[in-house]
Amino acid sequence: MWLSQQLNAAPGGTVFARRGDVTGCQSSAITVRSGEERRGIPLAGPYGVTALPVQGAAAVLLELEGQAVCAGVEQAVPPGLEPGEIALCSSGGARIILKNDGTIHLNATVIPAAEQEGI
Repeated sequence: MWLSQQLNAAPGGTVFARRGDVTGCQSSAITVRSGEERRGIPLAGPYGVTALPVQGAAAVLLELEGQAVCAGVEQAVPPGLEPGEIALCSSGGARIILKNDGTIHLNATVIPAAEQEGI
């Protein structure tokens, strides 16, 4: 409990993390309403993975050097996803799942695991 309180508030009451609803997207930034509307919020994520959140998504905002940054959006875990597996899903229904057994589920197609040595 003490640790979560320390992470959520700095001396003087500054909030480090906040939740807001995405109200718009530009090519490299989003607009979020979290009390007030904030525009031009940059997106952060893993290297090589880029996604623009849909309008209405619940954005997780972090303060970085006095400026808000979107660290991602709250999301539901796809049914059947096991610990250690990775799912990439679009708002249109496209889905790629990397399964623990090495198979790749590409929408309704299952691609068998490749036989690889030394990995």
